[in-house]
Amino acid sequence: MKQPPKDLLRQQLAMAADHIERVTAENHALRAICAEAINTCQGQADQMRAALAKTEKAA
Repeated sequence: MKQPPKDLLRQQLAMAADHIERVTAENHALRAICAEAINTCQGQADQMRAALAKTEKAA
């Protein structure tokens, strides 16, 4: 027996909503990873600038 169009649409909408929730959660996780990487890189760049400034003063 064929599924009524309304039920099929409801099912497809529920599947789409689940997919959107998963993608949104993954997006948030990736943003957090990127933010952490940016902070790490900025910290390392600051340390390298400070070390360079020290060597330039010593020279």
